[in-house]
Amino acid sequence: LIEITTPAAQFQNDLEPLNDIVEELNTKYGDQLEFCAKGTYNPNTKEYWGFGHAWVAHPGIYRTQAWADAGFPDGPETWEDLAKGGKMIFDGGKGPSVIIGLAPENDSEKVLRGLLWSYGAFEQDKNEKVTINSPETREAMKMMKKVYDDAIGLPVVGSVEWTTGSNNEKYLDESASYLVNPVSAYRTAQVEVAAIADDTGIGPPLKGATGKGYATIGNVPIFVIPKYSKNKEAAKDYLRHYMKNYSEAVYASKMFNMPCWEGTTPQMFEEGGWFEVDPFAAAGSKGQRARLELLKTAASWTRHYGYPGTSNAAIGQIITEHVIPIMFKAYIIDGVDIDEAVEAAETHMNEIFALQRKAGLVK
Repeated sequence: LIEITTPAAQFQNDLEPLNDIVEELNTKYGDQLEFCAKGTYNPNTKEYWGFGHAWVAHPGIYRTQAWADAGFPDGPETWEDLAKGGKMIFDGGKGPSVIIGLAPENDSEKVLRGLLWSYGAFEQDKNEKVTINSPETREAMKMMKKVYDDAIGLPVVGSVEWTTGSNNEKYLDESASYLVNPVSAYRTAQVEVAAIADDTGIGPPLKGATGKGYATIGNVPIFVIPKYSKNKEAAKDYLRHYMKNYSEAVYASKMFNMPCWEGTTPQMFEEGGWFEVDPFAAAGSKGQRARLELLKTAASWTRHYGYPGTSNAAIGQIITEHVIPIMFKAYIIDGVDIDEAVEAAETHMNEIFALQRKAGLVK
């Protein structure tokens, strides 16, 4: 067994199909969540190349007092709110910054896709055709530039200056007023900086021009079994055992990991369950009740990589090569003309799709 945390369908030809174990668990625990299934299923070959057991919600994490002072007592609801309120809070460097990465790393990959989708822009359509070159993409990029110019005061663009751990670090040292992140930032504050935890709000994804907000499925832990494995059945037996005891794994992650089969962990969703009464908050604290309740609905606003298509081999390669953050950075940081930045991304995506079509993994 090998576990990975981003879609990797481009390696499907070297992986053991896992239809049997997925279908077995669907019967036992109810159907796997759709975005988990689309993250590991190839409709062209009709094979599950991986076993996605968990997903990670990416809500908005914000400092409640700073946003209340800016006139947003419930935090920002739209990307326009983020730009307006974020500018007021940042105040040219006098206050904490909005945190949105434009770097070749996982958090940037996720938040920028959520922004694109909220404006009706997509990398591909349902038929695996590249659709990034659209007016909606440009509108989303212009919004991100507005946020960056007015409310971001940190070097969020390079692999050296900005990594997947930077969000949490900046939130804990009080440099951040808002970020899109799993509950890890809040969990760390609960342990290390209680005052920040008490001042933390958790909100749904920001709405764009479509009137809807979306979050990208987070670090998706996906088990794969290489075809060269001599222990395929033993590996599947491990997965059966793991899912039988999955509520323990979710609890041990402090609800960072959320189950792709919700039937494995009913404690999260039941009345008075973990989302309603946080088992990791001090009894009687402001954060024990209700702060995480929003996450009960997270599956309704979360989408998989490659939405509205699947997390196919081309999308996997596009993530690996960081095409989306590079497109945003070219326009926002490097001063490349927006048309040129979008067209360069489109060209590269078409090359990747052509390569994966030749491999027989996309249409």
